[in-house]
Formats: sequence, structure tokens, C-alpha cells
Amino acid sequence: MEIDLLLLLQVQALVAFAAAVNYSASYNVPLFLFGLVAHSQKDSNDLLRQFTTLTAFSIPLDIIFFIASPGSAWMVILSVVNFLLKFLTILRCVQSLRSIEISWPGASSHPVASPESNERKPSTAAGAYQQLG
Repeated sequence: MEIDLLLLLQVQALVAFAAAVNYSASYNVPLFLFGLVAHSQKDSNDLLRQFTTLTAFSIPLDIIFFIASPGSAWMVILSVVNFLLKFLTILRCVQSLRSIEISWPGASSHPVASPESNERKPSTAAGAYQQLG
């Protein structure tokens, strides 16, 4: 059973809004709103990659928040639900990014040229490097 990433982001944004009524981690609301925007961008996946990274970095902040600030039972439940859903969100984002073959920093999705292939092929693409003649 696969969970739709958009539905997951909407649920987490709603949980973050509900938890924001009382003292809670204030970074979750803008984080998941950014996730909704990143998911809606179909022409570039850079925002989704940034959202995935930010969500991963927010997990240690959540742990610190749980230790440092005890709250009411309702806020703790909402915060724990949001915390647990972050792992599923990161997993779904990574799956989504892998399915469309996004290269992560340091990884190359382009084939490496062998030293034997030193011949230059003329470029047919118009652009900044096209020679005018």
C-alpha cells in the first residue's frame, strides 16, 4: 500500500496547524507548507529535494523539542504523530525523486566518458555556446 505524498503533506500540515494552537515546534507549519509548494512544482524537483533535506534535519530538532518542553497530552500526541509521519514523508519523497531519476549531490546521472572517446561531436543544440558565423 503506497500513500500519496500530497495526502501525507496535507495531513502533516493540518497536524502542525492543530499543534500550533498551543506551545509546539513552530518550524513544522512553514516546513509542511513549503512541502506542499515543493510538491506542486512539476517543472523542477529542486524544491522537493530541499524539502526532503529540511525535513530530515528537523528530526533532531523534534527530539530536542520533546526533551526540552513537556506539554499537554494532546500536544504531545500531535507532535509524536507529526514526528513519526516525517519518516514516512522522507521515504516517499526519496522514492518520488528516485522514480524521476533526480541525481543527488555528489552523484552523477550522466555516463562517464571513456578516455578512448576523445573525438568531438558537433553540438546541434542552440544556446550560449553556439558559434555565430
